[in-house]
Amino acid sequence: DNARVADPATLTVELQGTAPAAPAINFSVTTPVLMVDGAAVFKGVDVGTPLSGTYKFTFVIPSSKFSPLGPSVSWSTFLDIEILSGDPYRLVFANNYTEGQLILTTSHIGGQVSPVFKLQVLDIAGSVVDFAQAQHAALAPYKLLSTTTVMRFGNATRAAQTDVALIPDLGGDNAVHASIGGAGAASTTEVGFDNFRIEVARHGVIYRVNFSSSADPTVLPTHVFVKAAGCASTKYGKYGELASICYDCPVGGVCDGSIYVGAQVGYWRNYAQNNESDAQLLADLKASGATGLRAGRRLLQVTSAPLPYDQYNSSDLYQFFQCRNVDACEGGLQSTCAVGYEGNLCSSCQAGYGGELTYCFECPSTAASVIFFVLFIVGVSIVFILLVYAALEDNRLFGKHNAESRYVSVILKLFWNYVQMTAIIVEFRLGFPRLMEVVLRAANSLSNFSIDFRSFNCLFGLDFFGRLVIYLLVPAGILVFTLLLFGSIWVYKKRVGKPTFIVEKVTTANVVITFLLYPTILRQLANSFLCREVLGNRWLEVQLDYLCNTDAHVQWMIVSGVTGGFYAFLLPLLALLVLFKHVYQGTLSSRECMNSLGFLYRGYRRSRWYWEVVIHLRRVAIVAIVIIGVKRPLLQAYVCLWVVVIALLLNIYFVPYSHEFINKLENFSLATVFTTINIGLLYNEVLAEGEWAKTVGDVLIWFLIILNFFCILLFALVFLQKLKVAIYARFDSDGDGEITFGEFWENLWNKKKRGDGGGDGNAPAPEPWNPGGAVEAEAKDA
Repeated sequence: DNARVADPATLTVELQGTAPAAPAINFSVTTPVLMVDGAAVFKGVDVGTPLSGTYKFTFVIPSSKFSPLGPSVSWSTFLDIEILSGDPYRLVFANNYTEGQLILTTSHIGGQVSPVFKLQVLDIAGSVVDFAQAQHAALAPYKLLSTTTVMRFGNATRAAQTDVALIPDLGGDNAVHASIGGAGAASTTEVGFDNFRIEVARHGVIYRVNFSSSADPTVLPTHVFVKAAGCASTKYGKYGELASICYDCPVGGVCDGSIYVGAQVGYWRNYAQNNESDAQLLADLKASGATGLRAGRRLLQVTSAPLPYDQYNSSDLYQFFQCRNVDACEGGLQSTCAVGYEGNLCSSCQAGYGGELTYCFECPSTAASVIFFVLFIVGVSIVFILLVYAALEDNRLFGKHNAESRYVSVILKLFWNYVQMTAIIVEFRLGFPRLMEVVLRAANSLSNFSIDFRSFNCLFGLDFFGRLVIYLLVPAGILVFTLLLFGSIWVYKKRVGKPTFIVEKVTTANVVITFLLYPTILRQLANSFLCREVLGNRWLEVQLDYLCNTDAHVQWMIVSGVTGGFYAFLLPLLALLVLFKHVYQGTLSSRECMNSLGFLYRGYRRSRWYWEVVIHLRRVAIVAIVIIGVKRPLLQAYVCLWVVVIALLLNIYFVPYSHEFINKLENFSLATVFTTINIGLLYNEVLAEGEWAKTVGDVLIWFLIILNFFCILLFALVFLQKLKVAIYARFDSDGDGEITFGEFWENLWNKKKRGDGGGDGNAPAPEPWNPGGAVEAEAKDA
């Protein structure tokens, strides 16, 4: 009955059992098939290449009112079809490895890979071939083969480099055999290559491990890439050397066990390494394999300095240099410099940046640079004028009543010694907080009259020797300036009938300014000799892009040596001999000697007239420490600490100053410098770690700030007291303790009336020199 059997029929297919995934079944007929003459014919059913297993074909006629089983029951029937695995087609890994993966060996010795490689054989549909099944029994045992080759690869973007001498082939029989199925086999579906190893694995070398069928070369092989796992995290290996050879990480380097060694922050090297990630390396390997190239390429790339192939493992690659400024060197594989820095050890400033000691700062506008430079000149001039004027006033008041209380220049000299010693601590790089370091750096530049600061360098752009020329010309320029200044004053006063001293004033002014400048000049001259060896060449320490020992540098060293000998030894020796002559002749207390050289011995007890030479030696020693120990700042700090301690002990033992309070003030200033260096060392070595240490460090830093402030306050109080006495001595004509406007105006212009001797050589004989009541002071000290 066609009416009863005309319902559409459908077909569904599913894989039975625990198959991992449903097969891909494709039907040529995608719509239900109508029954014709009691039959539904399904034509062109295509199951593709299904996995092996049992498939259930179910045919269904949906429920109909004519169904003999009831109006809601479908008619159905099914057919089970068993599909067996086909012939071996390709090899795959049975464990976590995938084809083309880059893996590491876990052991240096023998290059053992863990976990071991496990392989299976698949048919074209992806079914695992079981060699226990009847259709494959004849193939058992099914033999597999593993071979290892050194990868020598490249592509169009890389230079082809083949060096079999450096990275030799493995040589010998490195094949490893294994079988699936057969008598005594552990499994009929997979096999592990338990004996696989690379006996002579080398650092940085990529090996290709191929797995293939020994029985049928048409079976598709598989492969992985293997490289040595490297060394311990604190060591490194050299490209091409055996993986069992490892080296300790060099000083200044950062190691991770690989062939790549980066620079620590604060260190620099002349080479940059490009480290390819595993993903990048794997992509390059696949690209090389796709193009079929077999050209070699090293994995260790040095980009910043091209070297011959056989020098890539030279010691230079693993030699790091500590930067003068830690913040300038960012380290890493590229050994990059911070923004604003460039050159050897990142010691030079980029265009648009100005140097200041070892720092580079962005240049301000030209107008701002000019303003800062002018302010610097004004500040230096004020210091010069103040100290010269104080010295000249002390000369004028020599021999007068209570003159021992008017040593303003002595106080200023002591204060300047203290400031220079304190400010130089910034050279030791003790890791002080940023704010304190900025203050010390500014004080260092000002107290040493250094023109090596940002605004000056941005305006003029001079190198080290250009600045040295200025330092050498300044004393001569000041001599000419003082001759013109005091000569003009002398001519004017001679015309108005008030002659004054000229030679003594010029001498005093130049002695004072030389006192202020010679530590800076000595330091700059000594810098001419200080070179640092970097990669076989010697470079000037303060300008690491200037090559030492060239003809030009030798000429500069000759000039610096002669000038340095004059400032460091000849000039102090000459002054000492002149003073000794006056001591021997008994004329040390004469006005002529006091007006010319009084700045050098005023304020000292008569028996300690030579003490300025002791202070000179102390300043020379500190300059030498700063120069010679520039590569080892902590050593600088310790040696400087000993110098300060020796100076303090000498001052306590010899009591050189004629005033007890000035001796105590000098002792306190030296003790303050000693404490500042000591706490700086403690802060650097101990207190830089941990939260508790940071808190203690902050307390100590504030203690240093308060201590130095108190020391400066003491100097200020003593200076004001001496200044007050000097003012009253000059303007209080009647000695009543009050200065009237008339007295001020009269004494401002009439020096002769004040009894300064008029400078005409007809002055009354001065009182014998008794600075500070030397006899009484010596008795009191005793």
